[in-house]
Amino acid sequence: MTGQQGKIKGFIGRAVRAFTELGGSRLRTILSWLRFTLVLTILAITLGLIAIQVIGLKRSFVIEAKSSLLDLVFSGNRNDWQFEQVTICRPAESPDPRRAASPDAPCPDNIYDIERQAHFTIKWPDGAGARLALDPDGELILKVGMNFPFLEPGGDDPDPNRQGEAIAPPDLPAGTLILVAADAWIANAALTFEGTATIGQDIRSGVSHYLHDGRWEARQTALFTWWFRPFTEVIKEGRLPHGVEATVVDAEKSPVKVFGYVTPFLGGDRPAFFTVVALSEPGHTELRVGQFGLRDPAVVRPDLLDIASSSAIFVAAIAVLTILAALTQILGDLFGRRGRANTDSRAETDTLSQD
Repeated sequence: MTGQQGKIKGFIGRAVRAFTELGGSRLRTILSWLRFTLVLTILAITLGLIAIQVIGLKRSFVIEAKSSLLDLVFSGNRNDWQFEQVTICRPAESPDPRRAASPDAPCPDNIYDIERQAHFTIKWPDGAGARLALDPDGELILKVGMNFPFLEPGGDDPDPNRQGEAIAPPDLPAGTLILVAADAWIANAALTFEGTATIGQDIRSGVSHYLHDGRWEARQTALFTWWFRPFTEVIKEGRLPHGVEATVVDAEKSPVKVFGYVTPFLGGDRPAFFTVVALSEPGHTELRVGQFGLRDPAVVRPDLLDIASSSAIFVAAIAVLTILAALTQILGDLFGRRGRANTDSRAETDTLSQD
């Protein structure tokens, strides 16, 4: 009876070991396939991110700066500016530069016809160019009918029918200066604009109007969530140092349309700069930054790391997948060692049984 029990126990023990080895082998196979799948998933996400970068989700740039110079080329017909009081200096029909200008005149009266006007509205036509500059005493100077070939639509290839044409508002010929005293500007405050813009200018000796300080943000549709929750998130940001010029451009380095406004800076009695805020249209946009000492302007655009690190879902998914891949590796190694130990134990038992 005891011998039969021993045989039964031996049979049961061998069956359990065989089942354990079979289950361990199957489990190791499952863990191996799971690890392989996780690695492929991580690789697919990475390749997808590269594809997104190459194809390009549309992004916008936001610029907020303190500057005493702004160049604009207006788009559309919704750029109307109102002022309580202005001084208009139109180029004189018969200028006499040999005659000495009056020192009390707001602009040289030997080359300009001067007119003061209250409740004045400027209706900027499509394609009109203007330069805004601020004097240290807070007076805003608008130069009408400026030509900025770089800011014209098409960049290096402007419309041939309008090449060299200076577009200006009615009754304000090209070259007209509009002077707005600080008090008159503060009374109306914000001046909105729609068009292409360059904030500041490449500083050099003798320049008195330039960008003082600023910051920018690159905003893009949220990675992996744009199809069910469309919103933008900041994927890269930085500062605009003193004396640079900034323009939002497309992949062809042509300026893109921005929507923005200019407001007087109210931080002192005599502000030396105004505040500019501009938001570009979504697209494959970049930030062009010119600075003294650079032969070519620098171009700022988000890269793969910026896009990946800005997405909390992407970072969390990669972290979870990496942890799962590591766990499957650990479990696979653990069951592999256990399987080898069982095989060695069975071989030793069989050897003793034969002896």
